Amino acid sequence: MTADLLFEIVHGPVDDRDRLESLEPVLAAATLELDIDVLFRGAGAGHLAGPGSERWSQVIDFDLGRLWLHLDAVDQDFFESTVVEAERIGADEVEQLRRRARKIVAL
Repeated sequence: MTADLLFEIVHGPVDDRDRLESLEPVLAAATLELDIDVLFRGAGAGHLAGPGSERWSQVIDFDLGRLWLHLDAVDQDFFESTVVEAERIGADEVEQLRRRARKIVAL
C-alpha cells in the first residue's frame, strides 16, 4: 500500500500548543481524503503520552490514517506509558514506510 503522505514526527512536544500544531496538518490532510501514515520516532513518541496525547486517537477512531511507533533500544520502556495505540515497528518497517510514501513531511 502506498501512502500519499507520511508524517514523520521526531521532536517531542514542548507544550500543549505544540501537540496541537503537530496534529493539525495530519487532520488537514485527512479532510482532503489523502492516505496518511504518521510515524513517531524517538522523542516524537512523546506526542503519544501525557496530557493532550489522547487527541491523536481520533486519527484511528475515525479511520483517518495509520499511526506507527519506532523506538530505539534506549526508549523501550516508553512504550508502556503511551496513551494512544500505535503499531510498533522496527527499523526495516520504517524504511518500507518511507519508500512507499509519495511525500514525507517532517514535523
